[in-house]
Amino acid sequence: MRALTFFASVLIIVACSQGQSERSGRVSEHIERTVAKGVRFERTALFERLGASSTTDALWSAALSRADVLRIGRSSLQSLRGSSTGHIALEIPSSEGELVLDLERVDITAAGFRVVEAGSESEVPYEMGLHFRGMIRGVPNSMAAISVFDDEVMGLMADDAGQWVLGRVENEPEGLH
Repeated sequence: MRALTFFASVLIIVACSQGQSERSGRVSEHIERTVAKGVRFERTALFERLGASSTTDALWSAALSRADVLRIGRSSLQSLRGSSTGHIALEIPSSEGELVLDLERVDITAAGFRVVEAGSESEVPYEMGLHFRGMIRGVPNSMAAISVFDDEVMGLMADDAGQWVLGRVENEPEGLH
C-alpha cells in the first residue's frame, strides 16, 4: 500500500507540473478563461470537517503544526468516481471557512501507461484514479492538483500565502483526511 501511495503522490506532482505552458499562474489563467466561456463547474462536496478534539488532534499533532481533520463521504466519493464530469468545484471545509477549488479533469498518463514491478518487469494491476488540476476560486496565480481514488483523496494547493496538502490519515480505519 505504501508503494501505491507513493506512486499516487508522484502522479499528483506530475499533474501539478505537467506542461510548461501551464506553470506559474497559467493554470489559474486557463481556469479563469474556462469559467469566462461559461463552462459549468459541478459543485462537489466530499468532506465534512470534524471539530477539534483530543482524539482528532492526536491524529496529526506529531507531524504537523496545524491541520483540519475531514471525514470523507463515501457515497459522494463513489458518485464522483462514477461520473464523467470534466469540471468540478470541490468544496473543502476548514476552520478558516470553506475553500473552493475550480478543477478540470486531466489525463496524466501517456498512451500505453502501465505499472510494473522493479526487477521482474511484471505488470502490477492498478486502478487509475481521477486527476484534476486547477485553482483556488478567486485567488489569481493559485494552483491545485487533486487525485481521487476509491478510498482516498490526495492533493496539493498553493498560492502566494503558502502551500497545503490534503491526504488520508495513515492507518486510520475511518478514512479520515
